[in-house]
Amino acid sequence: QLYSAFELQSVKEKERKAWASSIATHITPSLGRKDVDAITSLQVAEVLKPLWRDKREMAKKVRIRLDKMFVWLNAKGHRDDDSPAKWADLKPILDPLGRAKVTEHRPAVPFTIAPRWFSVLQTKKSISARALEFLCLTAVRSGDVRFLTWGEIDWSMKIWTIPPNRQGTKLKTREHKVPLTEPMMEILKYADEVRVSDYIFPGPTGEAMSDSTISKLMREMHKEDVKAGGVGFVDQQTGKRAVPHGLRSTFRDWVAECTNYPGELAEIAIAHKQGSDTELAYKRLSQVEKRRPMMSEWGDYLLSG
Repeated sequence: QLYSAFELQSVKEKERKAWASSIATHITPSLGRKDVDAITSLQVAEVLKPLWRDKREMAKKVRIRLDKMFVWLNAKGHRDDDSPAKWADLKPILDPLGRAKVTEHRPAVPFTIAPRWFSVLQTKKSISARALEFLCLTAVRSGDVRFLTWGEIDWSMKIWTIPPNRQGTKLKTREHKVPLTEPMMEILKYADEVRVSDYIFPGPTGEAMSDSTISKLMREMHKEDVKAGGVGFVDQQTGKRAVPHGLRSTFRDWVAECTNYPGELAEIAIAHKQGSDTELAYKRLSQVEKRRPMMSEWGDYLLSG
């Protein structure tokens, strides 16, 4: 009854089913018959542990919903203590837990055929093809390229700086500097000649290019190769058709198999977080020129097809 009263007063109509289902599924079996005034943070943490490991986003929603319910119960006089679902109390227990879910492998173009794939891409005349070329050459994320604006390019230093929290980027607290090689510069010069907006690789209306646009291009390249009698461009591990995000793995595999560059340098290049933000800031500032020859060799390799 207490939950029903809270639900009716504090939750929007469209959210009621989600609230009821998540609480009934994950909380009620363990805590449903306990006195709400006696439930502790440790008990809540124990209930949330399995969900936190396997379904982190759902666990976060359940915790927030529980916290709101207990705050309401306290306000109505049904509980004397603070909410046992406060994040400050649960964080020391839940935050260190790992995830049971294995990170999904994004299908990648095998590095051994990357030059052939890149040569096919160069025959395409669209701006989306140039965006995909730039994505492959820089080994960054799709959103970083699709939302790239002219103000991020330092033409004299030949450096592209991706600011944190910029639309389309996953960088939250640190910027990422990309050394611009000659093939990258050629693409930027072409884009400048046909400039129609502040975005370097705009969509049809001048806004940022959609993720589906470059994904569609890779899909079409695969189908064309199969239609011509080839095997297409598929991931060696999964046999699935390669996708744009997988190009980062293509680059990473090439560094490991074909060069003597340290793995750490490659990880910095693809903006994988390693260490504290302070350490990363120093590495990105001090090693941008160390990465330049590596990215230049990567471009040469792709153009060798």
